[in-house]
Amino acid sequence: MVRIIISGYYGFSNAGDEAILWSLIEQIREATPDARITVLSAQPEKTAYDYDVSAVKRNDFIEIIKSLKISDIFINGGGSLLQDVTSSKSLYYYLILTDLAKKMGLITALYSNGVGPINSSFNRYLTKRVLEKTDFLSVRDEDSRAFLRDIGIRKEVYLTADPALILEPASTERGREILKSEGIDIENINSIVGISVRPWVYDYSEVFAKFSDFISRELKSEILFIPFHGEDDIEVSLKIMKLMNERAHVIKGIYNPKELMSIIKRLNLLVGVRLHSLIFAAAVGTPFCGLSYDPKIDGFLKMFEMEPIGYMDNLDLDTLCSKVEELWANRESAGKKINEKVIKLSANIKEHNRQFFDFSGICGRQ
Repeated sequence: MVRIIISGYYGFSNAGDEAILWSLIEQIREATPDARITVLSAQPEKTAYDYDVSAVKRNDFIEIIKSLKISDIFINGGGSLLQDVTSSKSLYYYLILTDLAKKMGLITALYSNGVGPINSSFNRYLTKRVLEKTDFLSVRDEDSRAFLRDIGIRKEVYLTADPALILEPASTERGREILKSEGIDIENINSIVGISVRPWVYDYSEVFAKFSDFISRELKSEILFIPFHGEDDIEVSLKIMKLMNERAHVIKGIYNPKELMSIIKRLNLLVGVRLHSLIFAAAVGTPFCGLSYDPKIDGFLKMFEMEPIGYMDNLDLDTLCSKVEELWANRESAGKKINEKVIKLSANIKEHNRQFFDFSGICGRQ
């Protein structure tokens, strides 16, 4: 049987990264039901329980080495792992693990990653050195592939899309149950606009409060803030809500990615700062618009021939309002275009998975 180690930003209660992991595990098990999977996680007990896998503390290098010794394949499993904007430490962590796995004889893979920005010249050099020896490289957007070319990677880099796009949501009934438990009476609401926010270096709460009021008042919609990273996002949401004049709600319970998708499926529109709020909306066919704080947002929107309605470093209220009003007026056609594109992207993801599984021997090992 094949033994696989998956590394990533797991166990930090980030819905986007957990969705990537969930999708990858489902695809592996569909291809090879008896695969033995070990995940490196900040909360190994929770990860082991949630996904029925083995899990190791992500900073316990003694246990990681023990797991590497008995494994066949090492996967850096999606997300924006290789970047030095937040910290060079995380970049070194993933590169060191990949290099170590390669030296220990495992097949190594960069799976559907978003790569960059990497600003330090030394970090670019180090990234190139490690990825040149990595067996399989795939990225989730064209900008990431262009970045790898820019730092000198000449081997084949597969272009796919974020694996969370093929994750199936929880049932419609489950979405209804969650909203009801959160005090949102969807049966007596005309329409709901979901908003996903995140902490940022600049305080944008006043602009976003006015923007949210505009949506509530002019689009005659209930406002629902949907956190994707636990208390961090809830805190930002509550700060915005306190400055609003209109009524708004925030999801306060803890829900898994499939449950969040079932909530987003109930929306009429999603306004997202978090990347995976946009990905979840696309996956369930809900019209969406994004605000960019990172090139990965622009890269995802580009797949749908869209541009950000604003940039977090320089938000303009009038622009936000006019663009969301325009999208609202055309939301039905926007939803159809999104569904058509997701069908194509989903086929691409599944074909990419087939290529990777064939290459790595995931399908062929006994």
